[in-house]
Amino acid sequence: MKKLATLLILSLLSIQHSYSQCIVDLGPDRMICANAPIMLDAGPGFVSYLWSTGATGQTTMVFGPGTYGVSVINAQSDTCSDSVFLFMAAPLSISLDCFGTSCDTCTDGSVYATVFGGFPSYSYSWSTGSFAPFLTGVGQGTYTLSVVDGNGCSASESCDVLIGNLGTGPFEISGNIYFDIDSNGTKDIAEGGISYTKIMLAPDNLVTYTDSVGNYIFHADTGLHTVSVFLQPGWSISSDSLSYTIDAQTGTYTNNDFGIKIPNAGSITCTLSGGLARCGTLAALYISSSQFNYSNVHSTIKLILDSAVIFQASNPASTSVSGDTIIWDLPGNTGYSSMNINAQVLLPSNMGYNYYTYLETTLFDSNNVVISVCTDTINQTIVCSFDPNDKAVSPEGIGSQHMTFLDETPTLDYYIRFQNTGTDTAFQVVILDELHTNFDINSFEFVASSHPVSVTILDHLVEFRFENILLPDSNVDEPGSNGFVRFRCNPILQPASYLLENTAYIYFDFNSAVVTNTVFNTITLSVGVDQLISSTKGILVYPNPFGNAATIKFSNANNDRCELSIYDITGRKVRSQVNSEDSFIVYKNELNSGMYFLSITNFDDPSVLQGKFIIK
Repeated sequence: MKKLATLLILSLLSIQHSYSQCIVDLGPDRMICANAPIMLDAGPGFVSYLWSTGATGQTTMVFGPGTYGVSVINAQSDTCSDSVFLFMAAPLSISLDCFGTSCDTCTDGSVYATVFGGFPSYSYSWSTGSFAPFLTGVGQGTYTLSVVDGNGCSASESCDVLIGNLGTGPFEISGNIYFDIDSNGTKDIAEGGISYTKIMLAPDNLVTYTDSVGNYIFHADTGLHTVSVFLQPGWSISSDSLSYTIDAQTGTYTNNDFGIKIPNAGSITCTLSGGLARCGTLAALYISSSQFNYSNVHSTIKLILDSAVIFQASNPASTSVSGDTIIWDLPGNTGYSSMNINAQVLLPSNMGYNYYTYLETTLFDSNNVVISVCTDTINQTIVCSFDPNDKAVSPEGIGSQHMTFLDETPTLDYYIRFQNTGTDTAFQVVILDELHTNFDINSFEFVASSHPVSVTILDHLVEFRFENILLPDSNVDEPGSNGFVRFRCNPILQPASYLLENTAYIYFDFNSAVVTNTVFNTITLSVGVDQLISSTKGILVYPNPFGNAATIKFSNANNDRCELSIYDITGRKVRSQVNSEDSFIVYKNELNSGMYFLSITNFDDPSVLQGKFIIK
């Protein structure tokens, strides 16, 4: 018993000694936000502190990432130390796009925020007290947004809302783009304005489109501005100025008109667009057609449906319906004219069905001789489960990386579809789309929309604004509650492959943004990779695409020794074989899905054949 008591006393003394040991703890390694100092605390009770920063108190303030340490001495003169590593959080930044008011006292301005970096999710706080990611219905003034990300890091940005829906200045610059039938440089009564023609204001880097009658308007700041037209192939300007330079100082600057002439007797353009293809429902097909002519002509619009799709009605009404073919005969006219048709069709109920629609528009002269023909097609897949507000791109690309070959498909075609799924009519719909800087913004082309829309481009931000759209909610009018916008743009050629992502933000009246899905393409070239070309001349690959194996057949009558080399899209050689036959067999094995290039080198000839194949 005495021995046990002695051990207990020794144990207690040991515990007491351990508590008197010197221990300092700066905590675990952690993040530090950019431009946000952090205070390190060594804790109280020490008689001496010495930090790696040179501070000699209990705390020290640090302003950047790195390793920081402290050495302390306690009352028993014991010395101990600790250190902590601070690493930089992902940088957080904000871009604000301000759209001005239409008059000095109006409250129809808006500010839209795009947040970059950081760590989701984000919380928003405006100087107005709003917590939405945008502001609408605001007057002139300065607006500041503060954003806090999931790491607790923050950033803020301000912008000024001034007069001018299409810019940020108080001076109005306007004009009309018209088809100059007689090429006299003056707009005559019979010469109509050209709709949706692209206009640029420099040096503001601001782009807009004409409305349905060819009018355009900019709002500019004080100083020199130049207005110019993006001419389509074959167009030329007949009016007195190829561009207008305005020294904006006061008031408005009107009649900056551009006359357009075309070289031939007439031409017709067309586009065919479709809404979301939902199984067993009514869907809309949108037809747009424009024509230029110097004499009295007439035109025909022909729509040929898939055999499983049933035509219901159209606005305007069709001239005739015969089976799967619907025809609109348009009366004769001279000059420029355009036509928009909304055709309602009933889709089949079988999910995954792929249906095809063909459009043909033909321009005839007074003797029924064909002057110009335009065709377009759409190919859609029926879906039953869907998000009514979505984004799609064509082409989608090949494989899981959505490989898209710039030399074969220089343009990406985007659809943004939206639906009012609320409980009341939407009076305004605004869509914002921030295009990647790897897009050639000068190649941007507005294609079509379901309703009249104004299009504004500032740098790489595109705004589609549907004013007074009066879009019914889906409970009242399901087909009528849908809309879309469609545009094209060309990626920029780069020496290496790169990823292009795109997401749209849809605003219904004063509600928060509906964020669409993100579509992406991996942009690359199918030519120029180690002198490989896209041609398959002299080579037969079957099956192609293939899942497990394919045979590569070529001419080798003399049984020369040949080498097959296989390259991925980066130009890296991934396989090679040598034989003296007239074929090779390629197995998928560990190769990923996607496109590959091949070359066959004849060592005895010598000659090289090139081609490509796709692994599913």
